[in-house]
Amino acid sequence: MLLSGHDARFLENHYAPLPEGVAPTAVAFSPDGKWFAQGGAASGDTADLTLAFADPSVERQPLRISFEDETAGQRVVPRGMEFSGDGQQLFVVTSDQEGTRFWLHTIQTREALAPSRFVDVTHGPAVAGGPFRVTGRLDLDGLAPTEAPRITVQRLNGLEVADLPPVPVAEDGTFVLEDVLPDQVGNVQYVLGYAGDEVHYLSEHWLVVDTVEASSTVTRGNR
Repeated sequence: MLLSGHDARFLENHYAPLPEGVAPTAVAFSPDGKWFAQGGAASGDTADLTLAFADPSVERQPLRISFEDETAGQRVVPRGMEFSGDGQQLFVVTSDQEGTRFWLHTIQTREALAPSRFVDVTHGPAVAGGPFRVTGRLDLDGLAPTEAPRITVQRLNGLEVADLPPVPVAEDGTFVLEDVLPDQVGNVQYVLGYAGDEVHYLSEHWLVVDTVEASSTVTRGNR
């Protein structure tokens, strides 16, 4: 059976286009369906590669890369892109303008994720064997996460490593960690971690604390 143009459905292209004046040369979808890449041939600083979320409803600016270097190529070759099986890497072949020299680039797709960072991390008194409180904020660029973030916590005391319960993050990004410090005076380290999500990259923060002895109260008797 032959189909005519009347039988076809043409859908609107919701993907971020290549910059104006860029001749398209290659497209690729990641096997996990998460990423969409477009390659092209551009001049100057104009981007030759656009890496974006395959879901057009994710409103985030794509990662754009310009190849304009005698040692890195000047354009993406036709059909010169492919994702790894897990979608975490994009392999890109570039060439010079004449098409006589070629380069292979490996791009980590996580580079297109929005940054996350720990900010305003402070702590209260650090008395050996006493309660300890840490406050801070998890700062996420771009879209809000689909699920409430949680922070993983590890406490390092010499060779002893303890995994503490995860700490919830409030809607404004703030969090509070409460713990009891080891009895010995010395150096204690806390590793705060955020594993990231579908649109945000992971981040980590190290907090180094020097604990002190509890002050003792001496009661003087009457003479």
